[in-house]
Amino acid sequence: MSTNGATSWAKLPDVPWSACQGGPARFGRVTDPWVSYDQAGNLYFIGQPIDSAALGISAISVTSWNSATSSWRAPQILIEDVPDAATAQDPAAVRKYALAELDGELVRLRDAFSTDASARTELERLDQAAADAQARLTTIDTQLAESGPATDAEELAKVLAALIPHVHTDDCPVCGRAFGEVSDESLVAHLAVRVSQLSERAQRLSSLAKARLEAANDIRRLADERKQAQTRLMAEGARVRAETDLSFLENAHERLAKLEAGVAAGANLTRSLAEAERALVHAEERSRGYAELVASVRELAAASGRADADADRVEETLAALADEHAGRITATERIERLRAEAREQLRRIRDQAEETRALERRILAVEALVRERRDQLVEIEKRRETLWNFQRDAEAARKAIVRRVFNDALNAVWQDLFVRLAPEEAFVPVFRAPDTRQHRLIAELATTYRGGEEEAGSPGAMLSAGT
Repeated sequence: MSTNGATSWAKLPDVPWSACQGGPARFGRVTDPWVSYDQAGNLYFIGQPIDSAALGISAISVTSWNSATSSWRAPQILIEDVPDAATAQDPAAVRKYALAELDGELVRLRDAFSTDASARTELERLDQAAADAQARLTTIDTQLAESGPATDAEELAKVLAALIPHVHTDDCPVCGRAFGEVSDESLVAHLAVRVSQLSERAQRLSSLAKARLEAANDIRRLADERKQAQTRLMAEGARVRAETDLSFLENAHERLAKLEAGVAAGANLTRSLAEAERALVHAEERSRGYAELVASVRELAAASGRADADADRVEETLAALADEHAGRITATERIERLRAEAREQLRRIRDQAEETRALERRILAVEALVRERRDQLVEIEKRRETLWNFQRDAEAARKAIVRRVFNDALNAVWQDLFVRLAPEEAFVPVFRAPDTRQHRLIAELATTYRGGEEEAGSPGAMLSAGT
């Protein structure tokens, strides 16, 4: 369980379902646990304490989590299955279970009587203590009533103590009368004694008031303790029923204890009876099996055409039938082998036929692919021819453009411009479109003598000569 948002986890304490967890001794273990929460966040835990499946000893118990004490509450048994003594196969186990139940109930009743007795003793003690406290309180109240209020004596003592420093003669400062007329002691000494008496009286009254408060508190505390002790008392009717139940259970426990030897003998007899019943069932099963075997042998002999066979003599009849059917079995096995070989050959033929059909399908697919590739090649060739014609037409158009651009008119303009720019040059550049059968026509730049058509050489060589 986590109490800090899953930051850390701690193992929950065990629930006392069974004996191994501190629970009822009649349950050896617990199974099928289940934990659930309700909408309010309360945690519930249910389980099935069990001991012996053969005896049917099991129960359904439920408990809940006590967040105040961080522990599980005592599990409550919702339903319990007990062994049936009339049908149980082990009397000793039934006796053991009954003794365990009796011991548990006796312990519970004795604990209840012990609690009741201790509560009664406690009530007697509390009643006596309350009576003593009440008597003490009555005595204190009587003493307080006789002594008067403690505050009056305390106040008078304070007044007289304050007056003593101002008394220097035996004349009374209040009435002026000489104190020597009524007493042989001096007025100062008399006042000091009176102050002492009054202070002592005030102190005693204060102690009585404190003692009275303590006595009243004791009476209230004893009353509360008495109420708590009364809750542990058994009601008179319940006590009478519990005494009757205790007597009955003790008697039953004593009788069960005396039955130990008889129960052991009964357990032996029960085991012997169970073994005899198992042996009888086994014998009956063998008898039924033999009868079924005889009937089967008769049916087999009749089916084999051996009507004269003595079917009651099972072994001889079975031996004769075995010899008769041995040849049939051999022939049947040979036929089965031939059938198996034929099936194997048929399977191979089918496999070969399937392979042939697969190859035919592959050949058809390849032929279709070849036809598709041929069609693609024809289409490519057509496109290639179209592109070739387009290229040829484009080149022809280009040649026409070159011949149309690089003509004598362009050379005349170029020659006139060059002469203007370089009047001293003996040569002038000229463009020529050669008459060639090459696939691509390219205009060439050449030089001629000024005023003539004679070729002079390359422009780079002639124009840079400086002549």
